[in-house]
Amino acid sequence: MNKHDDALNQLFPLADCRDVSFVLGAPLNSGYLAGNDYHNYKKGAPDHIHQKREQYRKLAKDLDVDLHTAALQFCNAPNVVSAILPGASKPEHIRENVSSLSTHIPTEFWEAANRQGVIEENAPVPS
Repeated sequence: MNKHDDALNQLFPLADCRDVSFVLGAPLNSGYLAGNDYHNYKKGAPDHIHQKREQYRKLAKDLDVDLHTAALQFCNAPNVVSAILPGASKPEHIRENVSSLSTHIPTEFWEAANRQGVIEENAPVPS
């Protein structure tokens, strides 16, 4: 089981039962999902993480979806998430993050991500 499976299938249901919510920091994983080379605050990522990001990138490109936008919205989708804290080292990053959270992503993107195994079958997605 990976960390996402663990949160999705164990932690989130428990939090929901106890009426607990989360504020998620680093929804772009140190900027890795936005395209830089840092993952978990270190340079580089394990091969399986890099391959999954590339699969996610290709899907986003094929369906004309911004990966940064999809990542922020995906992290914000679970009902037990009350807020996300994306990093911003420049003022334009703040504007980009706000824009990303109000941009519509077609349902087809989330369906394809599910079919391709980029996200878990039972993962909440933005509506």
